[in-house]
This record gives sequence, C-alpha cells and structure tokens, in this order.
Amino acid sequence: KYSMLISTKRKKELESLIKNSSVLKKNVIFISAPPTSLEGFILPSNKIALFTDQEIFGFSQHTKEQESSKIDHKFLAELKAGDMVVHLDHGIARFRGMVKKEIEEVLREFFYLEYDQGDKLFVPVYQAEKLNKYIGKQNPPLHRLGSSRWKEVCLKIKRDSLKLAKELLETSTARAQTETISLKKETPEEMKLARTFEFEVTPDQQRSIEEINHDLARIIPMDRLVCGDVGFGKTEVAIRAAFKTVMNGMQVALLSPTTILTQQHFDTFKERLGEFGINIELLSRLKSPKEQKHIISQLKNNQIDIVIGTHRLLSKDVQFKNLGLVIVDEEQRFGVEHKEKLKKLKNDVHILTLTATPIPRTLNFALSGLKDISTIETPPAGRLAIETIIRPARDELITDAIQQELKRNGQVYFLHNKVETIEAKAKQVHKLVPQARIGIVHGQLHEQDMVDVMERFDNREIDVLVSTTIIENGLDLPNANTLIVEDATNFGLSQLYQLRGRIGRADRQAFAYFLYKSKKLTPDAKKRLIALLEAKELGSGFQLALRDLEIRGTGNLLGKEQHGKVNAIGLNLYLNLLQQSAEEIRTGKTPEPVRDVTIDLPIVTGIPTSMEPREEKRLHWYQKLSAANNLANLHKLANQFSLMDTSPEEYRNLISLLELKILAQKSSIASIDTTIVTNSDGESRKRVVFKFSESLIPKTIKQLLEISDQWSLSEKVVKIDFDALSKDWLKDIKRCVIIL
Repeated sequence: KYSMLISTKRKKELESLIKNSSVLKKNVIFISAPPTSLEGFILPSNKIALFTDQEIFGFSQHTKEQESSKIDHKFLAELKAGDMVVHLDHGIARFRGMVKKEIEEVLREFFYLEYDQGDKLFVPVYQAEKLNKYIGKQNPPLHRLGSSRWKEVCLKIKRDSLKLAKELLETSTARAQTETISLKKETPEEMKLARTFEFEVTPDQQRSIEEINHDLARIIPMDRLVCGDVGFGKTEVAIRAAFKTVMNGMQVALLSPTTILTQQHFDTFKERLGEFGINIELLSRLKSPKEQKHIISQLKNNQIDIVIGTHRLLSKDVQFKNLGLVIVDEEQRFGVEHKEKLKKLKNDVHILTLTATPIPRTLNFALSGLKDISTIETPPAGRLAIETIIRPARDELITDAIQQELKRNGQVYFLHNKVETIEAKAKQVHKLVPQARIGIVHGQLHEQDMVDVMERFDNREIDVLVSTTIIENGLDLPNANTLIVEDATNFGLSQLYQLRGRIGRADRQAFAYFLYKSKKLTPDAKKRLIALLEAKELGSGFQLALRDLEIRGTGNLLGKEQHGKVNAIGLNLYLNLLQQSAEEIRTGKTPEPVRDVTIDLPIVTGIPTSMEPREEKRLHWYQKLSAANNLANLHKLANQFSLMDTSPEEYRNLISLLELKILAQKSSIASIDTTIVTNSDGESRKRVVFKFSESLIPKTIKQLLEISDQWSLSEKVVKIDFDALSKDWLKDIKRCVIIL
C-alpha cells in the first residue's frame, strides 16, 4: 500500500470529500502547503505519492504572482457608439464612434462627437481623458459648440460643490480631531492566525489588511470602507482587524443587518478564532431575555472580547467597557434610525464598513477623498465565473436546471419574491422535481424558524430552498451552485448581481437562471438583463453599479439638492469637481489647472485593430493611457496593454505623443504643430512650430541651439524644419520639450 501525502491550502474541502472512504482515510496524511509552488510526485520504491492543489484542483498553490484586478473604480464606464458623452471643455454630446481621417497625408484616429444642431467635434485619441460617459438622467439635452452656457453651468456647480465639500469635511474633521487608542502592538498570535487561513490571501486582501493595520496604529479613529465583490474575502479581512483589536486589549462589535447573516458571522468567527481563547458572543432577538441580560452584563464588565449582533447592539442598555472597533456589514441595509445611532457610536472608536454593493453615496464620499476605501477585486484562486442564462420562464427549463444540480449532489436556490404565494410555488417546484427535498424561507417567518431552515440547508438536508430576497444578504454556502430567479425583471441590476453572488463560491461551475415573463419585458428591464449577461468577469460589481445608474438615472444620489447638478454635467465631472473642492478646502490652495497642450505631428498614432479588435476596449485603453499624469504611470499602463518592444509602430508613436503631452503640460508650451512652408522655387517642406504662453529665457534658447543652429526664434514662438533634425526627429522633439 502507498502512503498518500496531500499538500494543500484547502484541507477542509478535501477532508469532507474523503470522509466517506475508509481506504483513503487510513492512508492519507495532510501536510501544510509550502510558501513556494510545489508539484506532485510518486516514489514507487518508497511507496509514497504526493499530491498538491495543482493535481487535485487544477491550479497552483502559489498565487503570489496573481495580479490585482485592473477594474477601474473611478467610474470610468466603457463608451459605445450612440452613448451620451461629456467633453470637459464643450459639454454633453452624442458619441458617434471612432473615425479615421487623413490630415496632411497622415491617417489619424478621432473620437467623433455630435453636438446640438448637428455640430461636429473630432477629438484626437491622445485627448481621450477629456471624455467621460454621461451618467445622469435619460436623454439629456445636447450642448451647442462654441456656446458659453457649458462654462457657466460648470462654474455655478463648482461654487455649489465647494459648499457641499465644506459640510462633508466638517463632519470628517470633527472625527479626525477625536483621539483614540493606537493599536500598534503586533503579536505572534496574529502571525499564527494568518498561517491558519486555509486559502491563499489575494493581493487585494493583503493590501486591505495592511491599510487597516496602518489605520489602527494611528491615534485618529479609522473610518474605512472595504468594498469587495461577493465571495472575495471581506470577512477574513474583518477577522484580522478584530483579532488585532482584541490582542491590543480592546473589545469589538460586529453589526449585521439580519439574524441569518449574524449567525453565519458568529460561526465563522468562532471557527477562525476558537483556538485563541477569545470570548465571542452572539446578541440577537433569538436569545432569551435572560441570556441577553447576561451577555450585556459581560460586555459591560469586559468579559466578552467580540460581540456579533443585529441592531440589538445599538439599544440603550448595551454598553461596552472598552470598545475599540465597530465592524458594520452592509450598512446600507440598516434603517435611518439605526444609522443615526451608529453615527453617535462611531465618534471615538475605529470603524470598518464592509459592503459587496457599491452604494453610490458611500462610493462618492470615498472617491471624493472624504472616506478611506479599500477594494477587493481579485477573485480567489480557482474561482470560476458564473454561467448566466436569461430565458422566458418555462417549467421544462426549471426541471432541467434543478435535476442537473441534484445529479452532482449540489443544492439550488429558487427565488420567488412573494410571501403570500411562496408555499404554492414550493409545491409547484416539488411537483416538477418530486425527488427533491424542498425548504421555504422568507422574512415573515419567526427568526428561530428561519435560522433552523438555513441550518438544515447548510447541513444538506434540503435540496431546493424556495426563498424571497432574504438570501441576498451574504450567505456563504459553497454546495449551492444553481440559482433560479423568477420574474427577474422586477429587480434592480445591483440586486440581481448580489443574488447571483450567492452561488459560485467554490471551485465548481455555478449556473444562474434569470427568468422573465416575455410579455412584461420593458426596454429598461431588457437593458438590465443584458448588462448582467455581459458582466461575466469576476469582480464586475463596480461596473454593474454604474450600468444601473445609467439605466435608472442617478436618482437621489447625494440628496435631492445635488440631483439636478449631477444631471446637468454628468456624474464623473460632478465627482471631479467635488474632489477638487474638498482638496481646496483641505489645503487652502486652488490647484493649478492642467495645461491644455495641442500636439499635431506627422505620425500615425493609435491602437491598431491587430492589437485590440473591439472598439469599446480600444476606447477604454485610450482613456486610461491619456489620463496618465506622469511618465512612470504612462509606461506602466503602456506595458500592461502591450510590451513596448514588440508592439506596432502606431502604438509606440501613441505612447511617444502622450509622453510629449505630459512633458509639455509641465512647461509653458501651448502647442506643438506641423506646418508646410513653400519657398520661392515652389518646393514644400515640413516645419515643427512650438508656441508658448510665456517668453523664453536666454538659457533655454542656448540649450535649443545646442541641439541645432537652424531654429527660427521669436519671443513666444520657435520653429525648425524637420530636415534640420536627425532621422529620429521624434526623439529630438522630445529632447526639446524636456529643455523647454
């Protein structure tokens, strides 16, 4: 007989797989996975076989090289032809697509914008950062090119954004002036806790943990939002923060919106922290009055380290001896009254908010620099994207979907969001699949009954759980990998995305069925379902929240007063103005505006279709590259898209042009243009012309003459023929710009 060694980061999953095999149980020895990648092997002479995650699951234990997701969470929504767009200088237009135009015998690519009364604007690709997709009300009026109205609107909104930023900053300044205890102490137990995590921490998780540790070490109370997609590991980040707080001698309170989710957090915290002798308690209405009274007494006497509960924790009778950290899960699901109580509780303690839903208001604060944000966008190793199926509702489809899941010993969520008919629906499902064990859960059940049903589902005593949207609140059941949603058109896009996140939390392929009544498919509902189908990438939550804003409008995004302003200039520009205003108030300085430099050189530039055939992806990269504000960022982005050494000349020229733009913006250069001059003999030659906003100094003129003595110089203009430059004239121009 062989001895079987298994080196894994997923010991629990494998133990559950082999527990029913008496042969495997006897011969398997688990060893911890090393920090570096390891491959399995067999030694026949010693009768030893080693298996790793690579052989068992099909992916390596070593994922340190795993790149962070590159999803842009600065509300950079992807542009498509036909979309409304905002140009920073000219206002709202309709984007008609990319066009190529030949100018002075050079083929160039432009963004084609259509303004009011058929006015056209062709924006060079190197100015892509001036464009943003319009997110606001449906069908906003187009602006007129050359009209002063756009600048007047922007100035008015800038003044208003200064007022709003001042109000918001007063709140955060009051908090910043409060002192709390610094939690600097690092203990061996913290390192042990990190080692006992059965999965490999993703780069985003690691960064979030480090950012939180940095905040906890300060004497200013932390106020950080951890925004991460469903199933991407926010809970582990919260556990590390809670553990650090307890190791520094302080108490932790975790608030969760539902009893079911509270119970799940309690179970997870107990499992992770059980061996460290930490006293963790659960406080909710499920506890008897006597038990609640005892827990409250222990909290007051510092006998409980971590308490996990619903809004019951916000009641007047709950007092802490030494509260150091409050963790709030899905804050947007708490009512207004509870949020007000939370604000009072928060002032002198560290606060950590977890969310899987990018709530516009909170995200706006984060993006405006008024709240610290950590994002977890990297999927765990081995996670598969969920297969999404959108179909008209049919009994045959439901039967097939459930039977396919049951064949692989999995479980199913069936979402029916009407409490009054849910029992009849459960009977109908049972009729379709008689062998399935059916359970029912909804918000009107007694809380203990609800917990009991969920426990039975967790213990695999129920095959199909017929449920209302109560399941969207963060349940983590890896064996449930099929979701069927009835009347999917009745839900918002973010809610559908959140529901889909209930499945696909293991390494098994998951399936989400969104069913609709074909007669009730409105244009907006169709857009939502198509957006969901397109968002196949793991970690698409931010982009989907944006898409939801596009479809439904910005609504009461920052309160009713701000609603009209967001609609007038679009969400992106509004946020930029708010961020600028916050920075001005903070520093007392008005930031220098970025110089607007026009560059016209006789070279073909762009991202050719051979590199990226999809227009929307090319647009996205034009925006990212042109938004780089220094050479280091530009080169990093450029190499992310394509290694410069092997990329086409057209792309290398684009990067050179963007380099010139970045360098020129830091000088007094206003433009770099190409002109054609004809001498008396009728011969034409090309000339490069630099125009300046300030007069040149003698030192600069001397340096230019060192490159060539062929310059034509005046106070604010310098010119030189291309023939007077070297063969690599682009490099010469770059040298000139560096001097200037």
